[in-house]
Amino acid sequence: MAIGITEQLAIHTVNVRYEDIPPEAIEKAKDCILDQIGVELIGSTLEWNKIAYRYVAEMGGRGESTVVNYGNKVPTLDAAFVNATFGQGCELDDVGFAAGGHPSAATVPVALAELLAAVAEDNRPRLAARSQSLHIDAHAALRVRGDAFLLRQALDNLVENASDFAPAGSTIQIDAALDDGFVLVHVDDRGSGIPDYARDRVFERFYSLPRPDGGHRSSGLGLNFVAQVADLHGGSATLEDRPGGGARATLRLPSGA
Repeated sequence: MAIGITEQLAIHTVNVRYEDIPPEAIEKAKDCILDQIGVELIGSTLEWNKIAYRYVAEMGGRGESTVVNYGNKVPTLDAAFVNATFGQGCELDDVGFAAGGHPSAATVPVALAELLAAVAEDNRPRLAARSQSLHIDAHAALRVRGDAFLLRQALDNLVENASDFAPAGSTIQIDAALDDGFVLVHVDDRGSGIPDYARDRVFERFYSLPRPDGGHRSSGLGLNFVAQVADLHGGSATLEDRPGGGARATLRLPSGA
């Protein structure tokens, strides 16, 4: 008796060994999983769509980072997971952001100095734990056009990354300036800079460098989220060596002036 395609697929699936799956298929599966979870997380008011969010919120641990669309604090790696899936989910809709189709994607003028002050407060416990300081130089009149929630998380991710690689007791510098219709936001640290082998990969999803203090690698989603947020806003994100030593992350965003 012939069996149906569903049963054939089920038989095939249960007999597949992980080690037999091609690496490219595994990476594609990761992307598909992030796409699906991202779609479920983006602004949904349905209770069954909040399963992934509740899972992260209930895991506990020290709250360090903000979950996009919900605003509460969760452990950094968990926030990176949720927020990166949000950005991945946004990729499924090429016009949703520009058209305001995503609930949190309201493109309005955002006061950059106020946004950076909020970022400083978000990161105060993290910086204090490493005796680091944050110096911000941004004119009060500067505005960027975009979504404050997404931009705040992207900047949080950049400061967290700088803190991880900067020496204890050092200063992280943020400055912002107008540049031909865009605002350039620089996040500078005095760490060891970017290894040559990593220069072309730092914004890849799941790519992470070892921390200089021997701490665990990150999820590899934080900088990828930053790049996606920049792209959604019609801008860009770069990471390069800082003159005099260290690293400089630059977020280029449309001016809201």
